[in-house]
Amino acid sequence: MDTGGTERCLANIANGLSRDRFRVSILCLDRAGAACDWIEKEDVQVVELHLQHGNRLKALSKISSALVSLKTNVVHSHNWGTLLETYFAARKIKELVQVHGERGTILGTNLCGPFKYRMRGLAMRWACRRISALTTNSRRVASAMSKIVGVAEECIRVIPNGLDVPFAKEELVGFRESIRCKLGINDDACLIGSVGRLEPVKNFELLLTGLARVHAGGVGVAIGTADARDGL
Repeated sequence: MDTGGTERCLANIANGLSRDRFRVSILCLDRAGAACDWIEKEDVQVVELHLQHGNRLKALSKISSALVSLKTNVVHSHNWGTLLETYFAARKIKELVQVHGERGTILGTNLCGPFKYRMRGLAMRWACRRISALTTNSRRVASAMSKIVGVAEECIRVIPNGLDVPFAKEELVGFRESIRCKLGINDDACLIGSVGRLEPVKNFELLLTGLARVHAGGVGVAIGTADARDGL
């Protein structure tokens, strides 16, 4: 539960689910982190499992025990890193429903090599065909996910990211001009912005390269924080 997009989504789910229908708990395969500060509801129980990275048999017993202890009815796994462990752990509990969500980087990283990446794809295809529901946050990811798991795209529920807007529309009057003035950007210049962690995995280099190709004299602004800024 360190700072990240998936963690933000998870916190929004925990905060937004109706307490008349749901009791919410979060299982951290490793430990709780800074993203736990985004959880606003005091009734959300965060359980740390202190598991090592990778697919390990020990994870199955720990996850299964936690699900039993919490008297879980529905478990929602997120991304490749929790798919198989949650699937096999959930199979030990009668009538437990699993929902799985993917958010962009399907199958984790492709730096693992083509053979291992293909094996991951086969494992994901096998598991996802046996899961109650599949979700994602965009049509593009749903399309890519459909090709990997062999499930019709219309069977993957797309739930776009929701953002709370902390200001009224009228408060934005003059905001655009003031920001451009502060950054020293001409009012007529093409400005493209991106918000995210300033990490190599976010590939801001591609944003800047694309901007240079499609619009000479355009300006790109990246907004975010990270310790690895020098690695971009």
